[in-house]
Amino acid sequence: MITNIEARGFNIYSAGETYMDRVASFFGGVLVETMVVEEPVLPDVTVELRIIMGGVTFEDGTIVKELTAADFNELGECKVRAILPTYVGGHAYPAVCHVRLIYQDGVLIGGHE
Repeated sequence: MITNIEARGFNIYSAGETYMDRVASFFGGVLVETMVVEEPVLPDVTVELRIIMGGVTFEDGTIVKELTAADFNELGECKVRAILPTYVGGHAYPAVCHVRLIYQDGVLIGGHE
């Protein structure tokens, strides 16, 4: 059977492709900010960020964050902040370690670590 479906392409960028800045430092940790960019922003796409490094949380204390079209500004940008411990086992944390899962219409279509 041959059928027609609409394929709408888009790109998602974060951390390694955008930036990661230290916003604040405090005893035992740092607050860092990165940006997730979706171009173009599609109403049926959800970006799920999952922290995979122990001791790291998003600014609100969670380890899973779902971003929908409503979270992105008119340029397709969404700032995300996380709290990282300054040292674990004597080593400084280099980055927010998370995986990025991309869903379209509720179906997992890709991901990136």
